[in-house]
Parts: sequence; C-alpha cells; structure tokens
Amino acid sequence: MASSFSLLTTVDATLATRAARGQTRGTWLPEVKRRTIWCTVLVVARLIGLVLPGTMIGGELRAQIPAETTPERPLSCKLGVVLSGGGARGIAHLGVLEVLEEHGVRPDCIVGASMGAVIGSLYATGHSLTTIQTLLSGLSWRTVYIGSHNRRLQPILHRLERQRASVRLGITADGVRAPRGLLSDAMANRLLIEHLAPANFDTGRQFKALSIPFRTLGTDLLSGDRVVLSSGDLARAVRASMSVPLAYAPVPWEEALLVDGGLSDNVPVSLANDMGAELTLAVDTSTPIDVSVNPDLFGVTERIIDLLFAETNSRYGETADITIVPDLEGRSFADYSRIDELITAGRVAAEAALERIPARFKQPQLATRSPADEHVFGPRVVRGIEITGNEYLSDRVILREFRVRVGEPFNWRQTLANLDHLHASGLLQSAWLDLAPEGVDGIQLLLHVQEEYRQTVDVGLAYQSDDQAQAMARFEVRNLLGSGERLQIAGSASAKDLGFGVRLHGEQLLGAHVGYQVDAELRRERPKIFEAGEIVARAEFRRRHVALRTNLPFGLNHLLQLGVRVGEVETIERLGLPYAHQTRPHRMLTANYVWDNLSSLAMPVRGRHFSVQAERNLEGLGGSSPYWRLRIDGTSALQIGRVNFTGRMLYGYSSSVLPLYEQFRVGGPELVPGLARDELWGNQALALRGSWESTSPR
Repeated sequence: MASSFSLLTTVDATLATRAARGQTRGTWLPEVKRRTIWCTVLVVARLIGLVLPGTMIGGELRAQIPAETTPERPLSCKLGVVLSGGGARGIAHLGVLEVLEEHGVRPDCIVGASMGAVIGSLYATGHSLTTIQTLLSGLSWRTVYIGSHNRRLQPILHRLERQRASVRLGITADGVRAPRGLLSDAMANRLLIEHLAPANFDTGRQFKALSIPFRTLGTDLLSGDRVVLSSGDLARAVRASMSVPLAYAPVPWEEALLVDGGLSDNVPVSLANDMGAELTLAVDTSTPIDVSVNPDLFGVTERIIDLLFAETNSRYGETADITIVPDLEGRSFADYSRIDELITAGRVAAEAALERIPARFKQPQLATRSPADEHVFGPRVVRGIEITGNEYLSDRVILREFRVRVGEPFNWRQTLANLDHLHASGLLQSAWLDLAPEGVDGIQLLLHVQEEYRQTVDVGLAYQSDDQAQAMARFEVRNLLGSGERLQIAGSASAKDLGFGVRLHGEQLLGAHVGYQVDAELRRERPKIFEAGEIVARAEFRRRHVALRTNLPFGLNHLLQLGVRVGEVETIERLGLPYAHQTRPHRMLTANYVWDNLSSLAMPVRGRHFSVQAERNLEGLGGSSPYWRLRIDGTSALQIGRVNFTGRMLYGYSSSVLPLYEQFRVGGPELVPGLARDELWGNQALALRGSWESTSPR
C-alpha cells in the first residue's frame, strides 16, 4: 500500500531532472534443491577431470594434493556431537542442542559440516543457543545469503554510480571467466569474523582449545577429497565448509581450493571418532533423495549428482551410535522463513532420542559458558599486518583501503569497520581477517584476500516504459598504474540515449589524499518534447566533451568535486520542432558537493542524499554565451515499523535564459507522478514530493 503527494512550481515552464529508474525490489534466492545448485560444478568436475593431478583451475596449474594429514592425537572426548549440512534445514540443530542442554547433556567435542559448521563453531566458542537463534533469525542472516555490500560503506564516489551490471565476467590471459560466485560473501565473512575471531585469538588459533573442541571440513575442488580443518583461521574454515558451489566463491586454504564440506562428508562421524569420542551423536538434516526421477535433462542430471554424492560420502561414511533425523518434510535447503518451525522439529526429534543417551553423559547442572569478546585482546599495539593472496594489488593499495596502521593501538570495533571499508572498495572478491599475539603487548593482523578479476566486462539490461529497453556494457581495468586506479570504457543505449565514454579515476593525485577523475564522452540525447501533455517529437543533442575533476572526500559520507569541462553540444534540426541546427562550444567551471548515506538510491528505507551542483560557462575562454546554473537535489528516507517514508526535492536556478539542452527537466514517476519522464522544461524549477509505503510481514 503506498501513497504520495507532490508540489510543483514552475518558472518558464519548469523542468527538473531525476532519471526515472526501474524500481524493482530485491528478490530472494530461489528455493531450489541443494544438489540441483551443485549439479553443474560436479558434472563438469567429473567429466573434464578436475579430480585428476595437474588440473587447470582459474588459470593456474595445480598438482593434486593429499586430502588429509596424519590425524592428531585423539582428545579426551566422551560425547561427540556431529552436525550435518543442510542449508536452512540445519537450523533444526538448534532445537536438538536446546533439548540436550535442558537435560544436562553437553558435547565434549563438536564436528560440523556446512550449516552444521556455522552453528557448531558458534556453540563451541561459547555463544548461547539464544544468541545463535537471534543471530540466525534476524534480518542480518537473510542479508548474508542475499549477499551484497552495504552501500553506505562503499567509497562515496562508487555510491553515485547509477549504471549497475546484471552480469560481470572476468578477462584473463586464459580467456573469459564466469563469476567465481553468484553471491557476495562480504556479509558472511563479516559475521563469522566478528563472532569467531576473538575466541580463535584467545586459544592460539587451535580449534581443539576452544570452549568445546571443534573440527570442520571442506571439499577440495582440485582433488575431490575431504580436507579436515582443525587449526588456523576459524572464520575462514567455517566459511569454506559452507561454500555452496556456484553461490559462493571457493575458499583458498594452503594448497587447496575448498567448497562445501557436505559434498564429501555431509555427516562426518569419522571426525568425531578421530577426536576420541566414546559416544557419537549425529544430527542429520540432509535433503533426502527423491524416489522418482524426472526423465528430462535436469532430472537425469540431478540423479547423476545424487549418485556421485552418495559415492563420495561413502568413502568417509561411518554410522553414529545415535542418529537424530528431524522431520523436515516440505522444507528446502534455501527456505529461511519460519525458523521457529525448524527449531521445533529439532526439539521433537531430540526428545524422542533422549532415552537412548546413557545416564553417564548427563550432568545435574551444566557450567555456565560465555563467548570470548573484544576484551581478550587487551591493550595491544598493532605490530604487523601480513597480507596474503594478493597478486596484482600491492600491499600498499590494500593497506590504504584497510586503514589500519602499524604502531597504532589496536581497536577491535574500528578494525571491523575498516574491514567493511576494504570489502566495499570493489577491489576484492573476498577478505578474511585473523589475529595472533605478538609478544606481550602486540598483535599481528593476518589478512588473506582474494582479488576481483583485474579486467572485467559488465553487462546490464533494464526496461522502462518511457525509454523501453536499456543496455549497457563496461570494460574495466583495476590498478592500472599500480596505485588502485581504474580505467573504464563504457557504452550505453536506449531509445533516449546512445553514449560512449572513457573514464580514468584514482584515489591519490601526486601522492596527496585527493582523488582525480578524467572523462571523455560522446553522447547522443533524444529526449521527448511535450506540448499540452502530448508528445510532439524527440529533440536531438550530440554532446562531445572532456572533463577533469578533483575528488576530495571528507568523512565517510561527504564529497567535494571541483573541475573543468571543455567541449561542444550540437543541436540537430528535427521536423516539427522550432530549433535550428547549431553547434555551441562550452567552457565550464564545475563544482559539486554531495552528502550521501542512503541505504539505496532506487528504493531507500533510511538515510539522506543531498547534492549541490554549480556550473558556469565562460565566454572569455571560448564558451558560446555566459551563463551559470545551480541545481539542488535532496532525498530523505525513514522507516518506522513496516512503514517507509520518503521525501524528494529538486530546486533549479539559472542566471539567464539557458540553451535548450541545459534547461532543467522534471516529470514522473519520482517527482511528479502522473507526468511523463522529463515532461516539463524550463530555466528555473522547484519540485517537492512526499510518499509513504507500508509493507506486509513475510
């Protein structure tokens, strides 16, 4: 349900500008079966020989590596709990653990695969089941699987880009590369690092020294074997175990390239036995194999993958002493709605199995546990930052975006914020942070990164009723000169515009903390001309210019740009329009101030955007006529409960009569609903609009 109001005041037939964008709400990951998501990867892996020695992966020739090292000496573990993978179905593990705790049963060691690794690691590091449930049931966990950077953490210059890609392809020496994963893992990594890194630091990066000893596993994409993870970066280990192929990029781990641990051993009972468990209790939330087979391409492929998974899991499969299988019929791997029902299913199954647990594993009262937090770091100084995984980006460029300096006092919360900034820079596919003590009062930061492809091609498609189909393509080279520069060559086409441009921008100009941007653009504009609400014809303007701007960001949300633009605009004579053919040179001085912390440009629910643009054409330097114009745009969004309030405004003022191609334009749907896009044109403009929208609960 939505409502809006608008106020429009015009002088010389007002016009304002805000490009109407297709406004489509984000969609949720389709509820597909896990094995269907994996089918492409596994079939290709088996057919082209990824499991053979010397396989070519990502342009690098890697030899097959052994899957597991010599097992460690068994721990003193009476009850070993094994938590399987299963995606959203794995949330039923919480219900099982709740019932065990209520009856005085607590694991002496935990093993987890995929979602079982997420829940198991959080529980093993001391987080209460209530905390874990809150974490998984909150909007933050849904955001993890939608997967995108928080717009308000991006460098402000990147936030203002309005052309978004639908598909990004990498260009390497070996040819065109598809995306490493369909989803960004920025939020997943951040969540795991925040909640697991303090305990991992406190125990010397040894998983067996956690509050409850823990192990997880991944599947090596190079050999197809199981890789046991028992020490090192805990957050990255868990992230590797939950790396659903195609959805998330594989995780590098030493010489392996890891994907979801459930592919090789979804119920890893053998790991609990290796840890010395006297009694093993497994919770299996796997998606069962369909009895029927659809006789089409997808059905046959799905069954082949099922058989391959069964064969791979059988290599390691061991039967637990007690196996709990919650009734999760009708719940898919990707369905994170109605989490309470999943937990209840786990509780029911656990209560039915209680009598099978011997009395010696039950305690009259369980000791209180609490997770390690930022206090475990104490007052320490950053003694070093070790960066691994980077190939074309220098340590200097990464450290500039990370914003942590050696010799400064260590601050955990600020470090997490700096990691967010690094994620949002757009230079990296993934980043993981681990920490290790350095002497008595020092700390070593271990930063492992996975770079974006250095060269990429972005392709975007959209549709609007006014401009109909729209398409864009952009070729980008990162770190062009070695200091994080970006070169973009872009083209776009629609019924209204046809453009081609080249842009080079960098973060530092001559070593100073001032960015720069150089643009060269050719653009043909064909806006509609209206008379009494009816379309008369399309005008045509051909713009050719070169622009140089300096970018001075201050704080996280403010940007000041100063620059010059030199070029010309050609007006094409069109039948039915009283505009003669002419070409006017322009020599513009430009200034632009932006304050932006909107959650989204298209569909904001919180934050503000405010910009002031000033331009002056200088006749003395060859401009066609002296004029200046001022444009102020504003958007404010507020969410109260399920109601979103949005306000928009535009103010335009000029010193004299503007050339037609410089006049302000205003219309719908953003500023004046009911008008066509850019329906009103004029030398001055004022438009205000307020709207509210209510959303129904999921």
